[in-house]
Amino acid sequence: MRLPSLMFAAFAVLTAPALAADYYGGGQRPVAAVEVPGVPACDDAGVLGTIATRHAGATPETKNGVEIALIERIGAGYVVANGPSSIVHRHCAATALLSTGGRDELVYRISQRQGFASIGWNVEFCLARNDAWYVYGAGCRSLR
Repeated sequence: MRLPSLMFAAFAVLTAPALAADYYGGGQRPVAAVEVPGVPACDDAGVLGTIATRHAGATPETKNGVEIALIERIGAGYVVANGPSSIVHRHCAATALLSTGGRDELVYRISQRQGFASIGWNVEFCLARNDAWYVYGAGCRSLR
């Protein structure tokens, strides 16, 4: 009687990583194909304004003296709607023109129900080459 339960435990351990990989990948869909109530689009003026305002208000040490002058080339990202969390995220990328005259990749995530008192949305963002402390990992990896 002990052999079947041991075999079942071994099977469960050996197949667990494959099941987890399927679970995380299932919620990603192209942004253009999905309209999500409560999560603005990547090119929404409110989202872009929030990014510019928060970056301008950041302490000088965190932004290396760089200001965002303009956000352009806003690309389609993806929506995570059926992931391990019940919070819906829209992942986006754009190009930021900087006050120094250079350009940098801007990566941002818009999250549903993450505003004040869980009302509205919130945006987290990262400039890939101007994140000296790797707050979101190398190359803004955790926001991608």
